[in-house]
Amino acid sequence: IGTTSGQSVQAELDAVKIHMKEVDDELVQLNTEVSGILPALAATTGATLVKTSRDQTVEQELTTLHMVANVRDLKFAGGAKGNWNETAKTGDDDTAAFQAAIDYLVTLGDRRNGGARILYVPAGMYLTKGLVVPDTFNFGFNMIGAGRDATLIYCNPTSPTTTPGLFLKTELSFIDNLSMFGSAVSNIIDTANYVTDLIRVQLPSGRGDCDLVCGEGVQLGNALNCVTLYGRGFVFKGLGVIFTNFLNIVAASTLVWNSSSAINSATTGMRNYMINGCRFDQGGVMVTVTGDHTGTLPINGIRLVGNDILGIGTIISASTATLYGLVIDSNTMYDCGNVDVVNCYGLVACIVNGNVISKKIAVETVPKIPNDQLPGVIRSGRAIIGLVISNNEFGAMRDCVVNCAITSGQVRITGNTFHQAFVLAGATLFTGADCSGLNITNNNFTGASLSIQPWSTAIQISP
Repeated sequence: IGTTSGQSVQAELDAVKIHMKEVDDELVQLNTEVSGILPALAATTGATLVKTSRDQTVEQELTTLHMVANVRDLKFAGGAKGNWNETAKTGDDDTAAFQAAIDYLVTLGDRRNGGARILYVPAGMYLTKGLVVPDTFNFGFNMIGAGRDATLIYCNPTSPTTTPGLFLKTELSFIDNLSMFGSAVSNIIDTANYVTDLIRVQLPSGRGDCDLVCGEGVQLGNALNCVTLYGRGFVFKGLGVIFTNFLNIVAASTLVWNSSSAINSATTGMRNYMINGCRFDQGGVMVTVTGDHTGTLPINGIRLVGNDILGIGTIISASTATLYGLVIDSNTMYDCGNVDVVNCYGLVACIVNGNVISKKIAVETVPKIPNDQLPGVIRSGRAIIGLVISNNEFGAMRDCVVNCAITSGQVRITGNTFHQAFVLAGATLFTGADCSGLNITNNNFTGASLSIQPWSTAIQISP
């Protein structure tokens, strides 16, 4: 019967029976082991049994992996290579892989429907051009890297373009642990080689709830505008370098709010812009307000708190916009203020407190040329209603602290130290128009200051 054991058929069959009994015993043992494993895998910490770092069930772990799109995954246009060499301008264009991964995430449920979609960008140097998160993404885009100095994304560095490096058409986006550059051809402001908008947030149908959050592990730079926001909601806690405008707030007439109530209520209007605990190095304007509707849409709640700022020409430029609730607190600003720190159309309820602001690195430096002097702190084309400037240190002021164009009210300039101020004869702390409730007290002046007046006696009428 084709056996090779050299024994009778009966003996051969007996041997097979013995072997089958051993197999049965092994299956019983395996079943016992599996019956113990299955509950363990189903437990709340079961994923640890398959060597993951999260304490959750295997089902939850698989769901999590399903919700993360790794741009290096081969299923996304062959996977991103991350081999771009910015110095040599060589390497692969990874745009297709990034966009394929984003498009995959679009097909999954958003966080309002049980999903948490994440675009993961491992360590590497990537060249991308014109990435788009479409409006069909709907809500909750996350882009996470391996670290600010590990994941570097160069958005179209080979030529300037008006196409955004990353165009977010979805509400609520979170970016962390990566660096994005519009160009890195130089270490100076070079608009000829910039991408215009490194990140643009503009929702369809004029919706204004942008809500972009950039974490402490983010670095943005080398762009005309690092972030352009058509609407409201911005939080930044990272690093910004070499830009013309860091944040460009666009108040456009196309914006449509979700309520018919007053244009300046909680459910309407432009509000909530927080830049907190960041480092900025070499730029034109920190926050600029543009758009064809700035005269109608007040800008509420710009807050610059606890930032280390070097070499920024103007902190806020909003010559056609009225700013409500502006707070500039506990910042260090050296080599800043080519023009006034804040230039706006109107100002309501503003606080400038506890800052160090100087055109020179050392606040006690005696200015030798006009460019060493800080022109002013606040300049408003219309009225100022409610302003407190207190407990600041200013280096080498030129001629005034506050300048408003029309009658204002409730301005306090108190408890400040002015180093080497002022350098122009006839300088005043407040000028431009009459101000009711003007309070200028307890300020200190150091250095060989020229004649200083608290206000212009020819203009100030109110007590």
